[in-house]
Amino acid sequence: MSKQIQKALNLDQKSQINFIEFYQKITEKTSEDTLVFRAFDRGDFYSIHGKDINIALKTSIKSSIVTKMMCPQKNFELKYASLNRTLAEKMIRELLLIHFYRVEVYTCKRDDFSVKKGSPGNLVEFEDILTSDANEIVFSNLLVSVVLSTNNRIGLCSIDVDESTIQVTEFEDSDFFMNLEACLVVLAPKEIILPSVTKEYSKIGEILNRNRILSTVLQKADFVKSTNFLQDLAKVYRFSKGQQKNVHLIPEVKMDLAMGALAAAFKYIGITKDESNDNKFSISNLNFNQFVRLDTAAFSALNLFPSSESNSRSSNYKTQSVVGVLDCCKTNQGKRLLRQWIKQPLKNINMIRQRLDVVQCFVENKEVQFILHNQYLNILPDVLLLTNKLLRKRGSLSDVYKIYQVVSRIPDILKLLKNLECNAINSLLFTPLNELKDELHKILEMVLEIIDGDALKKGLFLVRASFDDDLNEIKKNMNDIEAKMNKETKSSASKLGLEEGSTLKLDYVSHLSFFLRASRKEDQTIRKNKQFEIIDTARGYLRFTTAKLKELNVEYNSLKASYEEHQKMIVAEICKIIVGYSLPLTNLNHCIATLDVFVSFAHVVDNSPGSYVRPEIFSSEEKRILQIEELRHPCLECQDIDFIPNDVNFIENESELLIITGANTCGKSTYIRSIGIAVLLAHIGMFVPCTSAKISMCDSILARIGAADDIQKNLSTFAVEMCETAAILRTATKNSLIIIDELGRGTSTFEGLGLAWSISEHLAKNIKCFTLFATHFHEITTLENQLSNVKNYHLASEVKNDKLLLLFQVIRGPVLKSYGIHVADIAHLPESVVVAAKSYLKELEANDVDKENSEKLSKIERLLKNIETDKNLDIDLLSIF
Repeated sequence: MSKQIQKALNLDQKSQINFIEFYQKITEKTSEDTLVFRAFDRGDFYSIHGKDINIALKTSIKSSIVTKMMCPQKNFELKYASLNRTLAEKMIRELLLIHFYRVEVYTCKRDDFSVKKGSPGNLVEFEDILTSDANEIVFSNLLVSVVLSTNNRIGLCSIDVDESTIQVTEFEDSDFFMNLEACLVVLAPKEIILPSVTKEYSKIGEILNRNRILSTVLQKADFVKSTNFLQDLAKVYRFSKGQQKNVHLIPEVKMDLAMGALAAAFKYIGITKDESNDNKFSISNLNFNQFVRLDTAAFSALNLFPSSESNSRSSNYKTQSVVGVLDCCKTNQGKRLLRQWIKQPLKNINMIRQRLDVVQCFVENKEVQFILHNQYLNILPDVLLLTNKLLRKRGSLSDVYKIYQVVSRIPDILKLLKNLECNAINSLLFTPLNELKDELHKILEMVLEIIDGDALKKGLFLVRASFDDDLNEIKKNMNDIEAKMNKETKSSASKLGLEEGSTLKLDYVSHLSFFLRASRKEDQTIRKNKQFEIIDTARGYLRFTTAKLKELNVEYNSLKASYEEHQKMIVAEICKIIVGYSLPLTNLNHCIATLDVFVSFAHVVDNSPGSYVRPEIFSSEEKRILQIEELRHPCLECQDIDFIPNDVNFIENESELLIITGANTCGKSTYIRSIGIAVLLAHIGMFVPCTSAKISMCDSILARIGAADDIQKNLSTFAVEMCETAAILRTATKNSLIIIDELGRGTSTFEGLGLAWSISEHLAKNIKCFTLFATHFHEITTLENQLSNVKNYHLASEVKNDKLLLLFQVIRGPVLKSYGIHVADIAHLPESVVVAAKSYLKELEANDVDKENSEKLSKIERLLKNIETDKNLDIDLLSIF
């Protein structure tokens, strides 16, 4: 038994008992539905225990892992598993960024455990793991805090620790918190802190569940604008030069409710505990009116993002979402900014046209685009992450040199941009970059003066020895050893009959130190000589060593470690100086990101399967228009299919509601979604996949697509459909784009038809916004005879030899059949079932079906009246469905 005890993570019996007691203590207060994962860092590996093993297997680790039992005494045991660091850290990244777990990692120090904690909105303590070279998941460190007051007044703040930005706002909302949900769509946080998720906050909790946002509850007392909070704010706020250091003079501080939300956020992330946050943050008013409003349904229906934050190098990334199609970015900062632009389409027509000018310029200047894309942007690191490492005193001389490399490339990039002679590029890229070049020039001078260029050629990051007498002495000894290594190399070449410096070389890589390198043609010659030891083979050459060289490596590495230890104080001073440039470096990072997104857009235009064209953009004050010729769906055309393009034609007062009919699977949903995507692309300043596009500005893109029950709300599919439609009718203006697919299918035929008819009529008569209304209720097509701004279109199909042929072509006019039975035949339902269905259909078509009872119809009328008069939706009215 004692031997078994010793094998449990190398802990003796007493240590095992103490550990199990500790684990039980930290997990006993955690409820089963709380998303918390715990791991233990044991140096060379991690251990996971109990229910955390099940979490790992369920979410991240797809293969089985070996589990063992820690059992120091009878009836006192704990299951455990050991994971290597690579696998464990990959798992931690995915749990935080994809599965939205809170993560706690414990480290044992002298019989005591220290812990670092992270959550989807608070990632600072896991920065090293998240920013490793192996991480291909694009993430942002954004946390949102919300507090609710009387009359549904919302105080909201968002804080991005990496970007050093704080945004605040206050607004009044409806009982369904539609404005709050729209804000969350724009911000796309992974975590929100609240005073509660019950009582008055219960509906907000439902919104978070629907949008897969982790909620964290703090005490209500934390959401208060207190004196202590204002002192903390004064400590972290970045006052501009000459500005009086008084937080009461900051305009946003007057928003008491929003400041209460910010106070809770400060406490949650412990903002004042980290000195690197001092004098770092800016505060601004979060103005959502500058962006096109996207509701949650539109966000999902348009497939803007993959269903999960997939690896940008995965094979299906490019075809499953709009961001995948547009993301040809070479930098992490560009990828982050692209996602932000997609979530925040612009309503400022001048800014949109300016972006389009930049994209067009890069499209027309393909050589410049190619050089930027493949020779500059592809080697630029994430300046923001490097700067934050230095701020948090985790940086190295290697990080300093990476920043130097970025700054040193600014002049070459500026030269390329200047030659383009484009006003928009000058305004958005050249001028800010040129100003930063002058501001950051001293970094170039300092790094060139300090870093050892000869060591750099070997991949070593060392301070010049001339900076310190001790360094000079160590460097002299290192040079002496290198001379001995060169002598050993010459001797080895002579023994092997090879030419030193040509067929045999002395080489260096950090993980192997110095070694001998020869062509693989010499493999047998070297292996036959017992004086040489083979290390490995790589890229057509052989790496090997000698006993003497191994001894010299030990001496050299010892001196190198001593050198690095002695230079720590100098490196710390260098980092401190560069941290003083954190603001211009942050601005440089944004410029690089902006350039990367624009070049990515131009690359997509030039390399897509079909043509992309610049849309003509019209203000909402001009005649409203949405005319696109030969429009394609950008995701589907990347899937190696023959996509059939179609036109769309909206004109104010002439065609504002398009009723789309057609057979099942004929392409109605694809058609209406592609229109929504085209409008969104135009509003982020991107070309559109078509041959011609005229698009007037819109203020919102709203959708009702698909069918699903909402279990949290205890609502059926149809009830969810009605709630979302009611939200659309309350929100829409004449400048909105509405996309509705198959409304009214979750109830009886006549009730669904009555609702679909009344809602479409309301949109056409009262709101008069551009609306795409796909339906199988063919009776609605008669609206075109009653309202001049309603037009019918259908997706063409033919029946030949009793077989349905789908043409996927949009044609003017209605279609009067759904061809459902033919689609069932295509789906290979049993022939007997299809034949019986045809027989029943003939019987039904030959007989009139009475309408449902008047009580249900009166409920429908009351429901529609509530929607039209902007009253709260009575859920009880949906009970009949």
